[in-house]
Amino acid sequence: LRMVLNFSLHHWKQQVPFIVQMLSDHCPQLSSLTLSNCHEVTLDALLSVTHNCPRLCSLNLQNSQVESLALPRVLDECGSQLQHLFLTYSTMMKAVISRLAGGSCPDLRVLELNTEMKQGCDDLSFCIESLQTGCPKLEVLRLLNLVWSSKSISRRSEENPGFTELQELCLATSNYSFVSDTVCKRLLRDSTKLKMLDLRGCYRVTPQGICDLPCTDLERLYLGIYCSTKNLILPGSGSALLATRWQHSLRELDLASQSFNERDLTQALHILSRGGNNETLQSLNVAGTKVTSSAIRNLLRSCQSLSHLDLSSCRCLPRGMKRVYRGEQDIHECLNGLTEELKKELGGDEELYLGPSEMDV
Repeated sequence: LRMVLNFSLHHWKQQVPFIVQMLSDHCPQLSSLTLSNCHEVTLDALLSVTHNCPRLCSLNLQNSQVESLALPRVLDECGSQLQHLFLTYSTMMKAVISRLAGGSCPDLRVLELNTEMKQGCDDLSFCIESLQTGCPKLEVLRLLNLVWSSKSISRRSEENPGFTELQELCLATSNYSFVSDTVCKRLLRDSTKLKMLDLRGCYRVTPQGICDLPCTDLERLYLGIYCSTKNLILPGSGSALLATRWQHSLRELDLASQSFNERDLTQALHILSRGGNNETLQSLNVAGTKVTSSAIRNLLRSCQSLSHLDLSSCRCLPRGMKRVYRGEQDIHECLNGLTEELKKELGGDEELYLGPSEMDV
């Protein structure tokens, strides 16, 4: 046991404090501890393992029943050694955020806070700039399915640097969202190294607001809407702006259920085709959009590295083509299917020219 570095315990309802105490006594090299969906995680057990395992830098307590006040106490006494922290929303979350903003975990690199899909929670409110000051080395920030809002910024906080090391921001939600262009700008004002931006369900954010962010080489952008859009006002254009901004670097793009019009989507996919040679794009999700057959055909002819394509519920596509395509062969069959549909529309089997002219809008 003395050589154990990583330990995970899942769905245990009894003896959890005893097991954690054994780790504390016999695993001095422990660097990562995961207690997922466990019961009776006590303050004494957590303090023991953090004190006796000085190399412990990753703590995951998601979906576990943790003793009241245990988390704030652990952060107060041992937060300086933590680099990765994974938690689920609880009544102690405001106290946890307060500790983080106060500098209890100055070396934190990864912070993930989630909410179970079935779990309700009160709105969480905190000052973005205070969290940036308290966690200056943060590289990954995930606030998953949380209903949260940002407190007003103070003049003093505004003068401090933002998340200069941030590479991934995930604010995906299926709940009500307060995330807006202003919130994104405050979160990412100094995040020039950002590679992944996940704003699924953040329907208040606009394409222009995203394009104004300072990240120049974004590789993964997720903007799909995975909740009812019945009462939402979504932009009818802007996908072409996004494609123009990051056509050189995008590997994955998710626009599912967005309301971009046919012309705008056609322009976006034409831009992503990069003159017939795009070896960067690997995954595209346009499920539930107004994307057209011609736009998809030309993109597929240009993107040789594409391995995932979601055309589910695309109203402008022929029947039988509206599904998910995975792998080179499947996507090649999609291209052949769309080409055959075009031949039927033209009423002949003559050789088709499917070049840039088909994309004229």
